[in-house]
Amino acid sequence: PNRIVMAPLPRTRASEGRVPNQMMADYYVQRAGAGLILSEATAVDPMGVGYPDTPGIWSPDQVAGWKHITGAVHQAGGRIMLQ
Repeated sequence: PNRIVMAPLPRTRASEGRVPNQMMADYYVQRAGAGLILSEATAVDPMGVGYPDTPGIWSPDQVAGWKHITGAVHQAGGRIMLQ
């Protein structure tokens, strides 16, 4: 892989409950060749939400959504880091 880091970009496209979804997976997979992808801002707690419709990582559904996204990015040959 190359040595480029793709800067994060708030997409505000999470589903209800701040669950990462297929639209987000498609977005990141399309950029899998960019090098290391830094994800959009992801809240680790409901009290830490900063933007509307941004994803979270505190619930089982959110974790499952991110697992789907990271799996898809890895399958496309990319690397992704949640931030």
